[in-house]
Amino acid sequence: MDTNKSPINFFNNLLFYDGIDDLISSFYNNDDLIEKGYDFIAAHNCYLKIDMIEDSPNAQFTYDEITKEKFFITVILDKKRDLLNYFSREEAINLASGFSQLKILYQKSKTKDTFYFNKISEQLYSIIEDLRLIYPEQKHSLFNVLTKYGGSSYFQYKDLKKTFFEDLYEISYELDLIDDVEIPEEMFYSVFTCLKPDKALKLTFNKPNPIIAYFLKQIEPFFDNLNAVTIENSCSFYNKQGKLLKSTDLYAALSRGSDRNKEYFDRIDRKLNLLKQKYLK
Repeated sequence: MDTNKSPINFFNNLLFYDGIDDLISSFYNNDDLIEKGYDFIAAHNCYLKIDMIEDSPNAQFTYDEITKEKFFITVILDKKRDLLNYFSREEAINLASGFSQLKILYQKSKTKDTFYFNKISEQLYSIIEDLRLIYPEQKHSLFNVLTKYGGSSYFQYKDLKKTFFEDLYEISYELDLIDDVEIPEEMFYSVFTCLKPDKALKLTFNKPNPIIAYFLKQIEPFFDNLNAVTIENSCSFYNKQGKLLKSTDLYAALSRGSDRNKEYFDRIDRKLNLLKQKYLK
C-alpha cells in the first residue's frame, strides 16, 4: 500500500476502498521490519526482535513483538500526525473544505464495529479535538461530533484539553512509572481516551503494585469512569512483571505499603496536585 499519498486520501482509501486490506497485506514480508532486525514468526503471526543487553554468562535480552494490529496502529498514528500537519498549514488548504472531508471520514469510520474501523475512528476523533484547539474561532459542523466526555470514551475523561494527557504522560515517566521509550505518548493517550476497551493498547508500569494502585487512585478525579473494575476490564494496564492488573490486585495494593512508600506517594501527590489546580476548576 502506498502510504506516501496525501493523508486525506490515505484515510479515504482505508475507509471507502481496499486500503485496510492493502495495509494488512504490507505487514507480511515487510522489508522495513526485516531490515530493522525483526524475524517473522509464522506460528504466532508476528514479528519478533531479540536484542542482547548484556553479553555475559548471565546474558539478558529484550524482546519486541509486532503483531499486525500493532503494525496497523503504528501506521495510523504516523498518518494522524501527517493529517494534523496538513490542517496546520492553513495557508495551503481550504479549511472549510478540509473540515467537510474530515467529517465524512469520521462518519464513515463509525459505520462498522471492527477493530480497524474503531482504531481509525479514535484517531480521527483525536484530530478533531486538536483542530478545535488550533482553530477555536472556526465554526463548522465537524465540531458537532465533540462531546464533553470525548465521544463517550470508556473512562469518560472530563472536559480536559489534550495538554492534560501530555502533562500526565510527562509526570508518569518523571516518576519512573513508565518507560517513555517503550510506551510512546500516543499509546499512553489512547489507553486513557479509547472509546471502548482495546487489548492491543498496553500500559506496563515499572513500579510495585502499591505505587501503581496509588497513582491510578489519585488520577480518578479526572475521569468519571476510572476505577479498579474498569481498569481491569479494559485489559490495558499491566504491572512490571507483565501481569494484567485486576481489581483484586489494586484493592489489595491500596491496603498495604502506605508507610513504606510514603515518600513516593508524597511525590505523586505533589505533581498531581499541580494538575488538579490547572485542569480541575
